[in-house]
Amino acid sequence: MVTADASAARTRLARRHGPSVPGPCPVPVWPAPRDLLGLDDAAFHRAGIERSRGRAMRMVARHADRLEGLAGRDPGEARSWLTRLPGIGPWTAAGTSAVAAGDADAVAFGDLHLPRLVVTALTGDEVLGGRADDSTLAEVLEPFAGHRHRVVRLVKQAGTGSPVTRPLPRRHDITRL
Repeated sequence: MVTADASAARTRLARRHGPSVPGPCPVPVWPAPRDLLGLDDAAFHRAGIERSRGRAMRMVARHADRLEGLAGRDPGEARSWLTRLPGIGPWTAAGTSAVAAGDADAVAFGDLHLPRLVVTALTGDEVLGGRADDSTLAEVLEPFAGHRHRVVRLVKQAGTGSPVTRPLPRRHDITRL
């Protein structure tokens, strides 16, 4: 899923099914786990989230108490537990761990563009960056073990690295179907 599409879907789901923070400019808040469990496939579809991802969200919502129990524990343990859930892979687990637990070492391996961007930025070698895969990314980030997520964020924020030259994934607006 393209990041912009995921962000738009997240916002639609929050606006339609989550509470709002009161004030002059209401801010939509992510729905509580019990509210996500009450949504059917059609509600996720209208938000732009296809069936498999909606089911994965409900699966995670069913285990919300267990996830809360992982707070403050070793982030690697939390990522490992998350990836045991159907529909949750290393990319999602790393992103969740970084945002929810402040995991400074989480890296979203499996990302289409991240290896090229980070490898080019850290090595200055566009040829190597153009051929980069997850193993190259891991090798280049190795000196930053314990802080790899922070390094990736700094690279993204700096806007350095190689421009995207790989084909972008096809975007499908499923809300219109």
